[in-house]
Amino acid sequence: MKKIIICILINFMLLSCANHSMDVVFNPKSSAEIIDKDTTTIFQFVTSNENAKTRKIKNRIYYWYDNHKIHSSQFHFSGKLLDGKYEQRFPDGSLKTRGQFKFGLKEEKWFYYHPNGKVKKIKNWKKGLLIGQTEIYDHKSHLIQTISYKNGKKHGKEIFYHADTIRFMMKYRQGKLKTKRSEKTQ
Repeated sequence: MKKIIICILINFMLLSCANHSMDVVFNPKSSAEIIDKDTTTIFQFVTSNENAKTRKIKNRIYYWYDNHKIHSSQFHFSGKLLDGKYEQRFPDGSLKTRGQFKFGLKEEKWFYYHPNGKVKKIKNWKKGLLIGQTEIYDHKSHLIQTISYKNGKKHGKEIFYHADTIRFMMKYRQGKLKTKRSEKTQ
């Protein structure tokens, strides 16, 4: 009988500890909204001690929330890291910027919009570095520029368009310009 009671107590203590740690793991974020004359910004940030566990990476820009403002700096932060969905809106409520942060660094696809609601830019991020292709559009949704990135540096083609025609192209390798070429105007 004594052994049964001890086993029940041990199981109860283990379950209590597991539930306590689950609260920290499953509820590490909070949301905030900053409203100023030009924009409304809605974002999530880390509220637990995850900031202390974050390994700082050189050559990365970190974004954090402190004193009712979003701050950014390279390789350092001093507040609650942005982590999760991020939205910024124009005064009329239309979307200005939409993206995702992971422990203070930009992640995945980021969308930037013109005031008329049309996409202005699409950028791809991984651990705070630009990767893949960035696309830039005019206010009428015409593609005007593409830029290829690898590990945060231009790598591949940067192309400028006019009326769906290539007007100018540059090629980069690891951030260094290798060639540039203008297309003939018709």
